[in-house]
Amino acid sequence: MAYNLRRHLNFSTAYPFDWWITPTRGLIALLEAFDVERLYDTRLLARDWQDTSVRSIDYGVWLHHEFPREWSQPGQPVAENFRDLTERPRRRTEHLVHRFRAMDRPGERILFVREVPSEDRGRDGTADAAALADALRARFAQAEFVLLVVNGRLSGTAPGVIGVEIPEADGGDWRGDVEAWGNCLARLGIRLAPGLHPTAASRDLDAQEAANRCDDENGAAPALQCAAGEREAMSEPRRRTAAEKLAYIDSLRADWIRELEPWSTGPDAIFVNARLPPPHLLERCRFVSHRYELVDRHLPKGGRIAEVGSMHGTFAKWLLESARPRELHIVDRGFKVFDHAHFQPAIEAGQVVLREGDSSTILKSYPPEFFDWIYIDADHSYEGVRRDIAAAVGCVKSGGFLVFNDYCCFSHRELLPYGVMRAVNEFAIDHNWRFEFFAWQEQGHFDVALRAVPGSMPA
Repeated sequence: MAYNLRRHLNFSTAYPFDWWITPTRGLIALLEAFDVERLYDTRLLARDWQDTSVRSIDYGVWLHHEFPREWSQPGQPVAENFRDLTERPRRRTEHLVHRFRAMDRPGERILFVREVPSEDRGRDGTADAAALADALRARFAQAEFVLLVVNGRLSGTAPGVIGVEIPEADGGDWRGDVEAWGNCLARLGIRLAPGLHPTAASRDLDAQEAANRCDDENGAAPALQCAAGEREAMSEPRRRTAAEKLAYIDSLRADWIRELEPWSTGPDAIFVNARLPPPHLLERCRFVSHRYELVDRHLPKGGRIAEVGSMHGTFAKWLLESARPRELHIVDRGFKVFDHAHFQPAIEAGQVVLREGDSSTILKSYPPEFFDWIYIDADHSYEGVRRDIAAAVGCVKSGGFLVFNDYCCFSHRELLPYGVMRAVNEFAIDHNWRFEFFAWQEQGHFDVALRAVPGSMPA
């Protein structure tokens, strides 16, 4: 359902409920009190549907596609350690909830689309639709909305509710039928703001589809905000020219700025400027072409080092080859996707040590003066980086390096704020750590290597 709305209406902005499975009671509970901490309380999460989804027992909704799946295993279950992986989806949901609530303003007109799950289509859904409309009315006191109930059996009417039938595409293709959507909205007299054209060709959603492996034909309940601004209908994604892609991105810029406005300033701001380090902490900093050169030519060889955050182990392979450490301790929340085969000889020889769990907790378990240098590439949130720094500084040797990956304030690839630059700069300024190296990266995800100024107080 969420895929159809974006693909056929030339729409890309995400909101809560996209890709989730939301029974009416759970959806109403979220609208009435959307508590993200409560939603991701690990004590109230459980794998469900033969382990292919995660259910919030408290809210009664399925957080479909929010957690990694074991694609190589039969049935492609959600990862067993999903409770250790709530940070990223929780932050994403917080961001989307901010956006959702920001729509409640005078002059805003919202189309809220609700597909009735297949198991509920045989019963009268009038009461459920009316209750959902009441919850929306309470949530959006200033904005106008229309609740579009798709494939639900409505015997009566309710204010603000419209019921429609959208036939499935031939062969049961869950991607739907663009013509059917266009005809449906035309019959209802719903005119989308310029730029949301039902006849527009398919949007380039390949990346999102691959990331989510969406199979939510049972229906999510996405909220759509009708965006303004003229946008050209794009050709098939793989045939677009670079100029067409840039023109499309340019057309989204006004909407992007408007979306960010409610949380760009004030107590709920998600973008906070990093403090700038003073000249004396930068005067010896050297620029290198890439993090690979940093390790190969400038960081100590043959010592005891740590990589905090490894994923597949790609960069750890370079650390092992180039730094030639006596010991390489690899710390990660989980090693399900880690390339164990490559490292197995070094693990058996005691050269590589795998430590699974929370990075800051594990770093605190090491004694003082243990590591020659530490490479940090774990939780990229401001608080997460601060925790890792506080733990790492307690186990790195005097004169040792702390090296930070993704030294930036925003990931354009994930559309996600990063707290690395802010946390690193604050630490350097407050504890007198000097920037020794700055490593370039092709897309602005830089690396920096810091070392304590001789004679300064330990952090």
